[in-house]
Amino acid sequence: MKILCVEPRGEDADVNVLAEVLSGLGEVTRVAADPASPEADALSLGLAEPFGLCLFWRTEAVAARLLAFGLERAVIVPSQTPRDGAYWQAFTGAARFVTFSRRQHETLQAHECRSAYFDYWPEPAAAPPVHDFAPAAWSAVFVEGPHDTGVPSRGSVAQQCRHLGIEHLAAVGDTAEAGADGVEERALFVFASRARGLSAGIDHATRLAMGRGQIVVAPDAAPASETIGHLSSGILTDPRRPTDLPALDRETVERLSRGARMRAEIGRRTWLQDRQRLVSVLTDDGARWAGSDPSAHLGNAIQKALHRRRQA
Repeated sequence: MKILCVEPRGEDADVNVLAEVLSGLGEVTRVAADPASPEADALSLGLAEPFGLCLFWRTEAVAARLLAFGLERAVIVPSQTPRDGAYWQAFTGAARFVTFSRRQHETLQAHECRSAYFDYWPEPAAAPPVHDFAPAAWSAVFVEGPHDTGVPSRGSVAQQCRHLGIEHLAAVGDTAEAGADGVEERALFVFASRARGLSAGIDHATRLAMGRGQIVVAPDAAPASETIGHLSSGILTDPRRPTDLPALDRETVERLSRGARMRAEIGRRTWLQDRQRLVSVLTDDGARWAGSDPSAHLGNAIQKALHRRRQA
């Protein structure tokens, strides 16, 4: 099968986690499109060459321009750009949707769009760092991008650390520097920022941190709220009262670290188990999938995993 994959141009583009899946389905032609000029990119594509599948990764604006060319057998992974219901309804009969945000999935369904929700989790660290859970050893990292403004900021995170009893905070102003010297991976606590964890799209940074057994502290809003279970696998804060924080002790922190790692392990396992359904949705093979919500039984899976560990 010949596959066209249209992705946004730019360094800040969300990583296409479906690229590897597509390569297993056929011959993939990847095209970088400029979201700022979708009409020009659509005209250059034109769908002159027949494709068995057209995937638009965060480029629904280009797909919308291609409706006039007879767009069909298309799958759209929508961006986080606000759109009204009429915009999405224009794709009825021409495209299906794959979403990685539950809220977005529910919005599309409310506007009678064919949408399938998937919960992507990256591979957890094979050898997560060994953390010292003694309160005196608690450390945190906050990675602030060069253009980040507002809250969270270094000042607000420092204040939260004081309330949580975290004595050591590394506030890094360069995302490359954070990864290069390992400070981001060694800290027990990770405070989400716009550069790490609060940007639109899949919450890669938070999920990677949880896979290392780190405790992510983030505002109670998407995408963090769709990833973290408050006081079970991380800490969600009230955006209006960011210093209204829980009291922590060694036992609580150790439990949160274990919960984060377990959530990442279960999430990854569920993602891999859901691959057959994903391929079915991409190829539109007509198969029916009962109970296809990957998170429907997540709570039960976590409880079973905890029970097994207690008995071990």
